[in-house]
Parts: sequence; C-alpha cells; structure tokens
Amino acid sequence: MNIKWQILAKISDLYIGVGELINNDVSTQYPKILFYHSSQVKATKFISYLLTLLSSFTITPGKEDLGSGKNNISYSKVVNTLQYISVSPITHVNFLLFLRKRADISESTIPHHIGSIHRKLKSSKILTDIPEERFISIGETNYIDQLSLAIAVTGLLSGFHRYGYYLRLIAIHTLTWLYWLSRRATIAQLLSTLICDTRLFFEKIRYLAEPMQSEYRYLYAYHEGPPTIPKETCLVYRILTKVGREIDLSHFISKISNHLFSNGRDPIYGFLVNRLLRELNTCNEAKNVITLVSEQWSPLLLQILYEKTNADNIVSLYTGTTLFNRLFEEYIRISLQEVEYNEMYKCNVEYIPVSLTDQIFLSIQLKEIIDNNKEKSLIVAYGPSLLVFPLVLYGKRLNIQQVYVI
Repeated sequence: MNIKWQILAKISDLYIGVGELINNDVSTQYPKILFYHSSQVKATKFISYLLTLLSSFTITPGKEDLGSGKNNISYSKVVNTLQYISVSPITHVNFLLFLRKRADISESTIPHHIGSIHRKLKSSKILTDIPEERFISIGETNYIDQLSLAIAVTGLLSGFHRYGYYLRLIAIHTLTWLYWLSRRATIAQLLSTLICDTRLFFEKIRYLAEPMQSEYRYLYAYHEGPPTIPKETCLVYRILTKVGREIDLSHFISKISNHLFSNGRDPIYGFLVNRLLRELNTCNEAKNVITLVSEQWSPLLLQILYEKTNADNIVSLYTGTTLFNRLFEEYIRISLQEVEYNEMYKCNVEYIPVSLTDQIFLSIQLKEIIDNNKEKSLIVAYGPSLLVFPLVLYGKRLNIQQVYVI
C-alpha cells in the first residue's frame, strides 16, 4: 500500500499524520488517511483541539473525558472517538483511520450504544507501521503549534462537498492569520501544505456530478477551468517566509496573493477577502460594526474588520447554516487566551442568531439590533440576499451613514 504523506507530526509520544493513497486516476476520490498512534502519553491540548474540530463541535472533550489516569490519555477512547467521527454523517470531514496497534472496544448492552458500536465494528481500522519520513516535532506546551496542527489536519481531511470546501477555506484563512500573528515556521509549513493540497481538491471536483459542478462554479466564480495553484510546497513555503512583517494584515494578504497568483485569479483569498479589503479602504472608524456571519467567516475576517474600523464592538448575525463558523471563530479565540499578541483584534464580539425563513420576525430582530447599536455604527452586508437586503434597508431607514455591500 503506497501512501504519500502530507503532514507527519510528533508531540511527545503521540504520532499524527495525514496522507493519501497514491493513485494515478485523479477522478477516483479515495478518502484521505489519518494516522494516529500513541503509547500512554500525557494529556495534551492537541487531542482536545483535534476531536473538537474534526467532529464539527459535536464532541468537545475535557480532561476528564480523555484520561485513563491522572496524567494519561486513554488510547482506546481516542481511537474509538476518531472512528466514530470518520463514520458520522454530520461532520464536514471524510477519512480512513490508520493505526499502529489495535484498540479494544468495551462490551455494551445499552440499547442506544449498540448502533455506535456496530458502525465501529463495520468500519475497519487499518493497521500500518509508523511512517519512516521525518516528523515535525512539537513541544507539549507549545499550544499555538498544536492548535495550528489540529486546524491543518481538519482542513486536509475536509470532504468533497460544499461544507468541506468552506472548512478548507477557513482553515487556510485561520492559519494565515496565525502565521501573521506569530511568524512561526511550523505554521508556515502547515499552511503551505494545505494551500498546495487545495490544488488537487480543485482538480478532483471537475469529476463530480453536474449539480455539484454547478455549485462549485458558483463558489469559485471562475469560468475558464480550475484556478492555478502552485504545485510545490517548498515554493509556497519560501514565498510565505519571504513576505516581510507588515504593520497590518491587509498588506500581508495582498503580498501573499500577488506572489502566489500573478494572474489575479486567486481562489484562496480572492472570493471574499480581497473584496472586503477593497470596499473597506474608504471607511471611517466606527464604534459598532454590524455584519453577517457567512460560510467564510473566520478570525481572518474579524481581524480585517477590526483593522479597518477600529471598532469596540462587532455584532455578528448568524443562522443555522453558519453556526459552525460562529463556533469555530469563538473556539479559536478562546484557545488563544493564554497567548498574548498585541496585533490580535481586541474588540468585543457579540453573536446573535437571526431567522433566515421568517421575514417578519427577521425585520423585528434587525430593527432592534440596529437601534441598540446606532452610535457611530457601520454595516457590512454580504452573503444571502434574504439577509443582505433587509439589513441594508433598515440600516438606511435608521440613518446609518456607513453601509457597505460586499
């Protein structure tokens, strides 16, 4: 079995890897491989990061959920959780689980456990040796690299569907933001791998069924074939590490985009980020920003809004469709509380759920939200027209001077 490994990392005695089966037929969509191996390792935050992100926030383990002892993680518990995620239909990822040793499945006679155990038994865990390639070594207390690794692994394992595409995109955007904050070489390496892998992602979607092709044409807004993305990870890594430390994130992104995509067809940052940068170049400072959470919402977009407006409060309206993005941003922000970065956005972020189907209730909500945040306010509207139109309409009616439609 020939495997091309894309990420291999080691945290203490824990090994993690992502790869794919070598196959000459690009139209065949084999799931990627997730390799996991550990002895009784100390409980690291990485496991919690990984399980939370891979499960699309349906599993949020704490120390008491993972431990078999005071300082150790239960190997079988982590493996069975990963296996459950791999067969779960409600996550954004798709992968085959490869292990170095078997994991026990405890006997259960509780009715609501039987279905889960049956799925685990039916979906095989493939045994393989530890890869011989060089591993990225990450320290047990290096939480930003552990978080970045979990984000990169999740992005690489994203499925070939709409939600998988957006998961991949916000993973790239978040790693870009983390690299801009920290300038850590490990994050640049992970980001380079994910950007180059996205090239293969674009190529494979050409072989999807016609309805899915139409959806992706809309998403990418390109009609001349798949966009060009560099093939070599080392080339992207050199470009990322050569970009100088910029005062703001806007110039940093522009430089990366110009170096990677000289023809202007940028599939990584071009769909929304560059439009947002262009439209907000002329805005004035604001105390309150009212905006919508889209499927591209990430810490990167929040950082841009904060830089351009210097807002004290950003009110973010989300629906059931964008709940994942709201949870993702908040989870990353909370996970970084122990790390001090002067450039990181320091505004208050307030999330408010709104209705996408009941227009009468939505109008009541929007009037109240805008009225409560009228002081020196700015509106940034983008995304579904069912939300954009009423938000702009009520913003104008209530005399909000700065209204931007992206």
